[in-house]
Amino acid sequence: MTVYGIDESFSVDQNSLTRKEIPAKHFNPMLGVFLPAAARLVLAVAESIVTSHRDGYVAYMDTDSIMVSPKHASEIQEFFQKLNPYSNKDVQVFKIEKSDDGKLLENVLFFGISSKRYVLFEYDADKFEIHKLTSHGFAHLLDVDEKQWWKDILAMHYFPEKKQEILGMYDSKFAASKMSITTPNVLKRFSNLRPFNKILVGAGCKTDDNGDIVIPTLPYLDAKNRECIQYVPFTNYSTGEKYSDSVDTVPYWQPLSETLDDYANHRETKSGGDVGLLPRLRMKIDKNQIKYVGKEVANLDVSNILGVTQGIGCTVYDNLEEKILEIRPGDSHRFGMSRSNLMAIQKRIRSNDSQVKLQKGTIKRLQKAFSDVVSGNFRNDNRNDRETMIEQEVIMK
Repeated sequence: MTVYGIDESFSVDQNSLTRKEIPAKHFNPMLGVFLPAAARLVLAVAESIVTSHRDGYVAYMDTDSIMVSPKHASEIQEFFQKLNPYSNKDVQVFKIEKSDDGKLLENVLFFGISSKRYVLFEYDADKFEIHKLTSHGFAHLLDVDEKQWWKDILAMHYFPEKKQEILGMYDSKFAASKMSITTPNVLKRFSNLRPFNKILVGAGCKTDDNGDIVIPTLPYLDAKNRECIQYVPFTNYSTGEKYSDSVDTVPYWQPLSETLDDYANHRETKSGGDVGLLPRLRMKIDKNQIKYVGKEVANLDVSNILGVTQGIGCTVYDNLEEKILEIRPGDSHRFGMSRSNLMAIQKRIRSNDSQVKLQKGTIKRLQKAFSDVVSGNFRNDNRNDRETMIEQEVIMK
């Protein structure tokens, strides 16, 4: 497979792919690029119109919406009305959004935590009326009232002295999600279940002896039985290891109070500052930080609950040939290769005669070794620690 990006294209050995992407019949990558690009251009123009006024501001913007100072909303509508493609010229290109109960959201309060985590509301006499909310980041959680979740977040913000009291109401509940069994690897861990049966998945909050997060899973339970979920024996989703009655299972389940607190304090990485109208940050990306990934949501259900991670949600494409050329012959043993084998592979890569074919085991050893180089895990017992440390610093730089 050939991967294209900001540098020259490179080939990926089929042995290194955990899953393969098969384009659908009408797949068109050019349309996929231009649609979001055009949407961002429209938002940038709308932002420029508002911020050209001294008292204009943008509270938030998303893929297809922008939240601006109310007095300047009509100016945006007038500017973009020329782009109306419909025969009915009275149709607004930019519409003032309505809440579920039909209220025009034209003069309401905005409270945002970070991207995709915000609520539109009104506040009067210590009461919050929610008009629009996003459930991004917690929609998968069971036993959570979305409106009450946001009311509690707002209450903790306006009345910080009530924070512990509010969190205390969530202490006896635990973060759990419902997920279908869609892979044989997970199915074999539950002998009494069938494919696509439901299971419960907890939010990992405790590590095992190897330092890896334990993700508790067990057959699906109804709301009443979930009240005692923290005492039920479970299976680790990542490894299949059983945690039986002899193990204190309570610490492996994250209380909803911790989940709520983490959610309310989630950092926004795209904007500067802490409170108020935050300036948007301009990101500087070094090309060496860019990773080529594919099939990021190969399993949407799993990705929503466990996050998009390599091996679960996406495949990371590495230019192994380029990395192999950087290995010094004297370091070949660190990568599980003999000096002569390394030099032969490097010669074939430089000659460009044919794509270098590597065994799957060799690819895995190389990927692990390169990862160890980045994290500084290499040791060389033939040299003192100071020399090893200096070399690691040079490699990482």
